[in-house]
Amino acid sequence: MTSFTIYNASAGSGKTYTLVKTYLKIILQQPQNDYFKHILAITFTNKAVNEMKIRIVNSLKSFRTAQMLEEPVPMFSELCHELKLTPSELQQRCDTLLHSILHNYAFFDIATIDKFNHRLIRTFAFDLKISQQFEVELNTNELLQKAVDNLIARAGRDKPLTRLLVEFSLEKLEDDRSWDIASDFYEMAKLLTSENHFEPLHKVKDRPLKDFLKLKSLLKEYIDSLRNKIKERAIEILLIIDNKGLESNDFSRGTLYSHFEKLSKHEIDVYKNQLLQNLESGSGLYNKNTPENKKALIDDLRPILLETYLQIKTMVYQQKLYQNAYKNIVPFSVLSAIQQEMETIKADENIVPISEFNYIISDAIKNQPAPFIYERIGEKYRHFFIDEFQDTSQMQWNNLLPLIDYVLQSETSQTQKGSLLLVGDAKQAIYRWRGGKAEQFIDLFLGKSQPFHTKAYVDVLGNNFRSHAEIIHFNNDFFKHISNYLPDDSYKKIYKDSNQEIQQKKGGYVSISFIDSIKNNVTEEDDDNPNKDERYAASTLDAVNEALKNGFQYRDISVLVQKNKNGYLLANHLSKNNIPIISSESLLLKNHAGVRFLINLIKLIIQPENKEALAQLLLEFASIKEIPNAHDFLVGFTRHTPENFYNEYGFDSSYASTHSFYELMEYAIARFGLASQSDAYLTYFLEEIWQFNKPSQGGIYGFLSHWELNEDKWSIAAPEGVNAVTIMTVHKSKGLEFPVVIFPYANASLSFEINPKIWYDVIPENHEGFSSLLINKNNEVAQYSNYGQALIDEHISKVILDKINVLYVALTRAENHLYVISEYNSLKKESDTPNTYSQLFIDYLKKINRWREGQLQYEFGSPLIQHQQNVQKEEDHLPFAPQRKLELQYNIATRSGSLWDTKQGDAINRGNILHDLLSQIRWKTDIDDALKHAIIQGNIAAESYNELKEMLNKLVSNPILEPYFSPKYTIYNEQELLGAEKQLLRPDRLVIDNKKNVVIIDYKTGKDNPKYAIQLNEYEQVLKFMGYTIKHKLLVFINEEIEVKIQS
Repeated sequence: MTSFTIYNASAGSGKTYTLVKTYLKIILQQPQNDYFKHILAITFTNKAVNEMKIRIVNSLKSFRTAQMLEEPVPMFSELCHELKLTPSELQQRCDTLLHSILHNYAFFDIATIDKFNHRLIRTFAFDLKISQQFEVELNTNELLQKAVDNLIARAGRDKPLTRLLVEFSLEKLEDDRSWDIASDFYEMAKLLTSENHFEPLHKVKDRPLKDFLKLKSLLKEYIDSLRNKIKERAIEILLIIDNKGLESNDFSRGTLYSHFEKLSKHEIDVYKNQLLQNLESGSGLYNKNTPENKKALIDDLRPILLETYLQIKTMVYQQKLYQNAYKNIVPFSVLSAIQQEMETIKADENIVPISEFNYIISDAIKNQPAPFIYERIGEKYRHFFIDEFQDTSQMQWNNLLPLIDYVLQSETSQTQKGSLLLVGDAKQAIYRWRGGKAEQFIDLFLGKSQPFHTKAYVDVLGNNFRSHAEIIHFNNDFFKHISNYLPDDSYKKIYKDSNQEIQQKKGGYVSISFIDSIKNNVTEEDDDNPNKDERYAASTLDAVNEALKNGFQYRDISVLVQKNKNGYLLANHLSKNNIPIISSESLLLKNHAGVRFLINLIKLIIQPENKEALAQLLLEFASIKEIPNAHDFLVGFTRHTPENFYNEYGFDSSYASTHSFYELMEYAIARFGLASQSDAYLTYFLEEIWQFNKPSQGGIYGFLSHWELNEDKWSIAAPEGVNAVTIMTVHKSKGLEFPVVIFPYANASLSFEINPKIWYDVIPENHEGFSSLLINKNNEVAQYSNYGQALIDEHISKVILDKINVLYVALTRAENHLYVISEYNSLKKESDTPNTYSQLFIDYLKKINRWREGQLQYEFGSPLIQHQQNVQKEEDHLPFAPQRKLELQYNIATRSGSLWDTKQGDAINRGNILHDLLSQIRWKTDIDDALKHAIIQGNIAAESYNELKEMLNKLVSNPILEPYFSPKYTIYNEQELLGAEKQLLRPDRLVIDNKKNVVIIDYKTGKDNPKYAIQLNEYEQVLKFMGYTIKHKLLVFINEEIEVKIQS
């Protein structure tokens, strides 16, 4: 392997195979059995991480079998050849390496970029001036919403802010928009977490509100000044025309005179005609019947008319620029204030949003000659793998560059050089909105960028192992053709050069069909058309039934959509026609009756008089229990208070005041019988409550707001093995493959965006020190200046690439059959450039001479007939098991009362209960929670609380033990270890520092016993084998007094 390799891996080209083989080759050729510790593989999803880990481990596992010698797989044979090892030698190495990886799994470093960054930040928290006990906040949107709410709550107390908010509300009303400003601020606040907007926002993050107010006033001055200048200049030219004795009807259709007349009345939308061309050429300025002397006057005036036209046009578009910026100035102004609110929340709750990881590291390594953040790991990693490189953001790449550059330029004492392997495909770059920058991979692949002294070896994985021949041939030909419509030459090249070779899979089938939409030329901008939705749904159902007729199972079929709302419509239609489906909508927690019941129960507990919540709760309950006469059931209970319904099912609402929110929900599920068997929706809902159930979050009261922000996002993972049609977005399908793919609504516009915003650079000296203005992206921006034209050209070019990339991802998921359902939406003129997917398909069909006016379906290849497969019977459901054993609540006194009554209980039960309690205690602050939990579980009696608390406090305050209950260490309580004889070992407590030094602590009662020391030595041997250094081994005897023995 060369030190720097780039693989261009198109869809289905065996990318994971190549990564796994290269990884195995590195670790197999090194003499060290733990050399994998020196490899860092980075990808972008947990799913991809797990897939690569499983592939590596399973490969090592299969390579060491006897069958491999008889029937070697290609990778095994290739590794034998390239490493010059006999099959038996390779098997022996694989067995040794598998054993080493499994015993040192924590150092098997295949991780997401976020996890790697998290590790860096956690390790260097002190250097980065971050609390070492910070928590990662995954829900950035909720943090933004809270910051916006806090900012608006300052209205009335902060006078400058109040004035700004009031003015903005009034301006919105003048524009016939809602006066509500919260949604505007929330949308604007999202820019704070977008890497695409990081640089300009970073420049203004510390500027006070008064600076933005000055800019606002300045923009208003510029707008008023330009408006007056435009009016004055227009009046001047009209006077010149009048003084020459010319009138409006002397000009062709009165256009020129009308142009300046409108400008004199502040009507500035006048540049949608051919007037400029006429002025430049001198033709078309006057009518045929205009007198010759007046024609001569107009010709004489043409130079000054042209000059004035251009001068005013420049001022008009300068005014439009400032008007555009002015509309965004208030939300832009409050961005720094929102950011300050976020900083306050982060400090109060001790959190770091995951979206800030890249920024934190970037700030840390900026201007550092030897970036200190990597100093302690620079010697550790010698090889880097970066998968899906086209999705890497510029900041992520820049953050990794110093570490990789250091490794590529250095050698170990054994003269081992480091390496970098990048794998990507610019055609599958569909995450620009998340910071992904395809141009980075394009520039590296084409040799335009050379970030290291080492020159890259570039290779193309040219085979397609996924799809059948007809699908590969269609995609090769189709994308090569439409690449002509990509504006950038680099973009064109990646598609033109991406011809894939067909492997053994012959045949295959592609169907391109068009719905005959009543409303022609309907695209993304205007897609609320019931007739169109019905036709798409009907065509999708037809495609599903055709696939079933050809022998495919429901589970073989995936329907890909670009918008969730389209997926929802299709899911409803297929369900109504008895097609089992799994969709993002069906997986949402909010669509589960049991979850909706619990949400309404929460509302009722908070507000018992809430009749609407009571009615909804009863309706959900009637649905869950399939109550025959739901109306009578509903009427019967809504006449009374909720307590009547609660009493009917043995639910005590006072439980909420004596137990945690989480326990309340488990209690409700049990009492109302919401889950007699395992229920993924309720389990996930409880997990979210568990994550939320912190005092700082507001408990049961705060959860409702938390739910409202997340109800459209929280969903369970799609269950495996279910025989149902999958409906998902194209973005979620990336990296997946399906025997049958149906792609309806295939008529997206190539240029349409939803409210895009861009940054327009200006001269700081003329704009209160601001170097960029935030503006709405529209076609007029190109008229602002040459810079504006370049800005729009670049932006549109990227948008078109992204849209075609989405199309590429959608069309390359299919293995056997591909159904594309688009609209009959042809170009108005043959000379026009296609601007929708539909027009691209029609243009391609014309190019290959297949297009026929009025024909709505085109087929490539023939359907493949599948042999019917037996659908596996689904596993029996496990019973729903709450964490609390509710059925034991009446036996608590009997069990707990026996704990301290006898000497035998003192010797046996005390040891057991203390072990249970200590297993839940990481820090001293955990003692109260552990005791309360034990009381609720029925493990101890309430009257034992104080006695146990005193004993536990005495233990954690012991001079020897106290340091090891500090948050600065990583703690593992009762962590299972695999011993040398494959036996399970479970030390009571492991205390690990950031240098892999370990303190082993075991708790005992009664007298010392030689076997205790043997146990500690067994723990020590395993931990040393895993690469840890043992600092101390402590035996803690818990009797009437606490005694600590340090073992040698």
